[in-house]
This record gives sequence, C-alpha cells and structure tokens, in this order.
Amino acid sequence: MVFHDEKLDRLTGETGRVDQLSAEHLGQIALSGSSDRPQTLQQLLDQVNDAVPLVIELKSHWDGSERLAKRACQLLGGYRGRVALMSFDPFVMAAVARFAPAVPRGGVAGLFEPAHWPELPPGLIEDLQTGVAMDRTDPGFMSYSVKALDGAVARRFRATGKPVICWTVRDAATAKRALKLCDQITFEGFRA
Repeated sequence: MVFHDEKLDRLTGETGRVDQLSAEHLGQIALSGSSDRPQTLQQLLDQVNDAVPLVIELKSHWDGSERLAKRACQLLGGYRGRVALMSFDPFVMAAVARFAPAVPRGGVAGLFEPAHWPELPPGLIEDLQTGVAMDRTDPGFMSYSVKALDGAVARRFRATGKPVICWTVRDAATAKRALKLCDQITFEGFRA
C-alpha cells in the first residue's frame, strides 16, 4: 500500500495499523480532508504512467525483512516509467540493490537522535549518524532532513557530486535556504 504512516490515525478518520488491514479495506478509507483513498503501489504506477518521475520511500520495521523491497522491485520490473526507491533502512536498500540493480536507489537520513529511534541498537544508530551504514549500500542519491542538510554527513555526500534531496520543507523561506544545499526538496503545506 502507498501510505506514509504505520498507523491510520494521523492521516485518516480511522485508527489502527495499516499492515493489519486488507488492501480492499484500506482502499475504502478516505484520507483526511480529501476524497482520495490509499492505493496499492500497482494502482499508483498505473495512474502515474510516467507522467512524472516517482521517488518512493520504502518503510521498514528494522527487522531485516526483505519482503517489501522484493515486492516493490517485482512491481517496478514491469513499470517503464522513471522511478527511484529510497529508505532510512540501509538493509532495505541493500535488498533493492540485489533484487533490482538497475532501479536508482537512495538513502534517507536525519539526525538519528536515539530518543526518536528506540527500536534501534546503539551501534546501528552510530553508523546511521555517521553515514557509515548508508555508505555500505552505495546510494545513487540521498534525502536528508532539512535539519541535517548542512551537517558533516550531508556535506560529505554532496562532495561526491551525487544528487541530494531534503525533507520536509514547510515554507518558502526554508525552501530557499535548502535549495542552496540540495538539488530538490520534499515539500508539504505550501506550493514550492
């Protein structure tokens, strides 16, 4: 399913975990303030049909599962549009590299403050904070939190010449500052 959160609560009038409901049930739930409904990845690919490039973030439970990466790569195998996959989880990106080496892939990174990532072991947090974990996956691009965009890890990646995206920009002033340090922004709540 194409849905940002693990739970329905923030983005719909419903509650509960997305992975505990069927695609059919999820497809009947309206997104808050909209008549739009969650779609399967295949439905999204059919709808977009290469009208615009897609950058798709694969979520993870940080449990080593490759199931989502494998399924996404299978679906993208039949898609002829411009698409890239990215994830916070370097293990997911390593799986994407194996299942679909031709699909552009990137990492997603932030400040990785331990209090916000209680499920991760300290060693992995440190590898994520320093960029070492993602370096192992040889990402073709990175998407950094706007708060981490001017940090040492982002500066080091920018020096490679590979594309840098930042997230989530919520106003024009922040967009203007961010675009001095990155190639593209993920924006929300205003028109970029």
